[in-house]
Amino acid sequence: MERNVKDSDKITDPFTKKPIKVTEDFYSWKHLFLDKLDKFQNSLEAPIIPINLAQGMASHLSPETTKKYTIGKSDRNKEYLKKISIK
Repeated sequence: MERNVKDSDKITDPFTKKPIKVTEDFYSWKHLFLDKLDKFQNSLEAPIIPINLAQGMASHLSPETTKKYTIGKSDRNKEYLKKISIK
């Protein structure tokens, strides 16, 4: 990937014909996708499912591995806790 995409000068803009510098990789998309799945599963819009969608989609054997990729989960958990009302 690095050699064929990020370090390539052969990827050009079809209009300007200038090389396009690629800075992202497929893992960035994977992280975003898994984080979005985790966010959806833990929202009020999703049905309650007794499995971790992000973990299943990534074929991770442990939730600890998935935790590395669902980077927004900690912030979502904090926001969830802020909404708890004790009367």
